[in-house]
Amino acid sequence: DKLELRVAGGPLCGSIERRAVAMATAYDVYEDGECICKIERDVVSLTPSYKFFYEAENDGNPCYRATGSFSQRDYDIYARDGSEVATIGRQLFELLEDRADTYHVRCAKGVDPAAIIALALVIDEDHDEDARKAKEEEESKGGWP
Repeated sequence: DKLELRVAGGPLCGSIERRAVAMATAYDVYEDGECICKIERDVVSLTPSYKFFYEAENDGNPCYRATGSFSQRDYDIYARDGSEVATIGRQLFELLEDRADTYHVRCAKGVDPAAIIALALVIDEDHDEDARKAKEEEESKGGWP
């Protein structure tokens, strides 16, 4: 899987690519062909979460961690020190007719919004894939509904 990042109507400014070999969901974010960060689904957490690592600062301790209701697309992002640095959700757009892939994102001062958006894209892609797999599994069972 590869997602392209563009400013509306503009040139390619980066990409998000799924790692082929990983224990859990794992994506690398590239800018000008260089890996600048990694996003991974946490497999050892008591509650579902995602970890964000800047490549230059990757000491095994994530720069950001996302937790919340991923299936409802409503979650918070926390820094290493535990402070909340961003929130992502859909509730402001619930009344819109076509709200697919429409979110509100709030970032604290000093937080790179592109990093938070990349994290949101990976979470969205991962949960869409989970939903597709669940639907295919259900359909393959056959029989009565």
